[in-house]
Amino acid sequence: QQQQQQQQQQLLIQQEDTSKDRRAVAQRRAEQAEQIAQTIASLGTMFSRLATLVAEQSEKIDRIEDSVEAGLANAEDAHVAMQKYFDIMRRGRGTILLVFGLLLAFIVVFLVFFR
Repeated sequence: QQQQQQQQQQLLIQQEDTSKDRRAVAQRRAEQAEQIAQTIASLGTMFSRLATLVAEQSEKIDRIEDSVEAGLANAEDAHVAMQKYFDIMRRGRGTILLVFGLLLAFIVVFLVFFR
């Protein structure tokens, strides 16, 4: 009978140990689940910030693209203006040479006839 009592006590001790182990395992799992939940929340925050940064960068890229397009339009306008200027200068050069030639002709005629 004493042996039976000892066996029962040992069985109770083993059951208590098993129960403690199960509680410890459950406690660790609960802690791990809480850490996972916190990590997921942190990842959600990071992805939200990342989405905000991507949107801001997209706006900046759009502004840069607009500036580049405006710069290209300005360069094209400047090219057209320079072409007009060179055409005017080319025509002006011809006119200046014509006036100079006429002036030279008048001088020659004046010197030849009125000497």
